[in-house]
Amino acid sequence: MNDKHFDERVLAAEQLVLDGDVSGASTIFRHLREVTDDPVRRANLINGEAVAVASGGDTVQAYRMLLEAGALDSTNPHVTRNLETIQDVASGDTSVRVAVLSLLFNWPSTGGGTIHTAETIRFLAQAGFEVRHFVARYAPWNVGTVSGGTRDECEVLSFRDDEWNLMSIQRRFRQAVDKFQPDYCIITDSWNFKPHLADAVSHYPYFIRLAAQECVCPLNNVRLLNDEAGKFVSCQNHQFLSDEQCRSCVTKNSSLSGALHHNDRMLSGFGDERYSEILRRAFQNAQGILAVNPIIAELVEPYCRTVHVVPSGFDPSRFEFTETDDRWTAESPRPFRVFFAGLIQEPMKGFRVLEDALLHLRGKGRRIECHATGGPAGPQTETVTFTGWLSQDELPGHIRKADVLAFPTVAEEALGRSAVEAMACSRPVVASRIGGLQWTVVENETGLLFEPGNSMDLARKLEVLMDSPELLESMGHAGRKRFESHFTWETVINDFYRPELTIPVRAQP
Repeated sequence: MNDKHFDERVLAAEQLVLDGDVSGASTIFRHLREVTDDPVRRANLINGEAVAVASGGDTVQAYRMLLEAGALDSTNPHVTRNLETIQDVASGDTSVRVAVLSLLFNWPSTGGGTIHTAETIRFLAQAGFEVRHFVARYAPWNVGTVSGGTRDECEVLSFRDDEWNLMSIQRRFRQAVDKFQPDYCIITDSWNFKPHLADAVSHYPYFIRLAAQECVCPLNNVRLLNDEAGKFVSCQNHQFLSDEQCRSCVTKNSSLSGALHHNDRMLSGFGDERYSEILRRAFQNAQGILAVNPIIAELVEPYCRTVHVVPSGFDPSRFEFTETDDRWTAESPRPFRVFFAGLIQEPMKGFRVLEDALLHLRGKGRRIECHATGGPAGPQTETVTFTGWLSQDELPGHIRKADVLAFPTVAEEALGRSAVEAMACSRPVVASRIGGLQWTVVENETGLLFEPGNSMDLARKLEVLMDSPELLESMGHAGRKRFESHFTWETVINDFYRPELTIPVRAQP
């Protein structure tokens, strides 16, 4: 398009604004933006469209567009004047729009990643962000069932059997997100399908959240394998390092992942060599990768532009800080209490390791007992009592009744939610020296770490705390301080989300 014709089209659009044809004017301005790369021209065109939009009554959208124009040409006098005119009217009502995309989400849930997603949405909304959660509903996979307090922020996309395929899922998410017109997207709760959702909304700035090692470990998200003797070991490979080795591993060790992992891999096209290219492109083009701990961040850092360590946030109102008169001492009439919060039937959670440590200590005549989140509720042995299933509201009360929380996992847990919850309750943690627990628990300050799978080492660490009530108390206080400084939602939002999600400009699809 030559300059004369370009200028004629601009004049035509401006006349449409005067005539009150907002839609017609906006269409022309938007088309002209597509045929020019000159930032000054683009700023003038956006300014013109903003005037049209404002004349139609949408001052918030006009304000967003003027901010975008100002970012292109900060000295443009027309943009500056219009911003000054409109900002008092529009800026107070303007909030950053965030779309959260989930393929494998259910609520309510006890899963750490799912809880984090639900609370991210709730606390971002409380902090003034406009958040919409787009959730896939597919009954055969039992995903997308949402009830309770998160329903208000959710838009559930229901799929029939013939629609449950890569192209259809991408199209439905793209259409729904485009109607919302977010400033940013966050891809979460999707495992190996994350890069495909990222591709669906790639015309917006997007973040990929890693609640564990999804996309890093396509097998089970925690790089957990069995050695020749049948013992659990951590794999040292990952998908970015050698995708071919990962495909071979999945073929050989598929029994170490459940049906949902298998279905997710099939839907994502994991076995196709092109999947690795899609994955790498999604990470490289992301606005940022949100890793739950520094260990995962270090793994993916070479394969993305920016990686941020953003731990799961926690609601401090669940953990009212109270002192107790029932602190453990050598003269206490009760046994030393250990609490285990996890699925006792899952070998990777390490409950058997804890049981062996307790039996060893009981054999030495030590007075020790364990309360664990298993069922049916009631005493199971002389040492172990099951609490039954505990809700999020009930869990803190049970932690406070204990002297220490044990986290004997043999897998690379990303954060260890119950470890953080114990610190919030001023209780020290004895945890496996593996995965994110090495970062969550500060050794010799908020708790003790032991060799994963080594029940004798766990017993020794428990005995250290049994013999030192002063250490128990000091570690509990240090844990509470670490919780307040690192893991409350106020901290997480102020440290990451506010600095990063700042420019309220809608990207154009």
